[in-house]
Amino acid sequence: MKIVLSLIAVAVVAAGGGLIALQSQATNRLRAEVLALREEVRELSEHEKARRQEAKGYAQADMVQSLQHESDRAEVAALREEVEAMRKRAQDVGRALQAAQAGGGKAGEAIPTRLTPVAAWKNVGRGTANAALETALWAAAGGDLDVLSEAIVFTAGAREKAQALLDSLPEASRAQYSTPEKLVALMLSRDAGKVAGMQVLGQREVTPDDVGMRVRFGNENGETKDETFLLRRGGDGFRLMIPDAPVEKWTRQLQGGKK
Repeated sequence: MKIVLSLIAVAVVAAGGGLIALQSQATNRLRAEVLALREEVRELSEHEKARRQEAKGYAQADMVQSLQHESDRAEVAALREEVEAMRKRAQDVGRALQAAQAGGGKAGEAIPTRLTPVAAWKNVGRGTANAALETALWAAAGGDLDVLSEAIVFTAGAREKAQALLDSLPEASRAQYSTPEKLVALMLSRDAGKVAGMQVLGQREVTPDDVGMRVRFGNENGETKDETFLLRRGGDGFRLMIPDAPVEKWTRQLQGGKK
């Protein structure tokens, strides 16, 4: 399989070298933006820590901190419940998709690998779940943050986290990435720079407005990874659902430099 994927990678370079070069430039630019944004957040965090140190001398600090701890504990408990509910739903989608695949075996064993290279992805609108996924991936790979920000939708908890992350940024960055969708589009585009091709393994209607999709991604080294996505129908077509987990990951990356 690695030989086949390597041949696909060679074909992509030969057939779509120009597009891949543009994608590489866009990816490098987005990575630079993320690094600059993370540095701004770090500086802002250090300033905030210094301010809090100065405030410790006030007599009411202990009382405020105690009340805040109570509030934090309640918020954490609520968030844990939401994360657990989303995790169970994602597991249900994954099991349903696997059951729908030929032979009923594992996704990596039941379906041959036939990746569509990045150079072949297109903006095909959002009229169907398949089209919406390809459009979102096309925008992410090309660094088109405007198209990508219109192609995603958050769970309630994820949007609150993304808004909190946006609010924590310096003023200049808040002006540049003016909505949670645009900030998350930046992070998605950065991650898409590692992808060389994709293949839809299967899909299943979860609700009348929700479609679960199992997708295989490959990188230029011939390695593959299967992931499950949820796409939700709205008044203007389908959008890629962004749950809590990736927003939490990006928050750690920007605020703490962790993966």
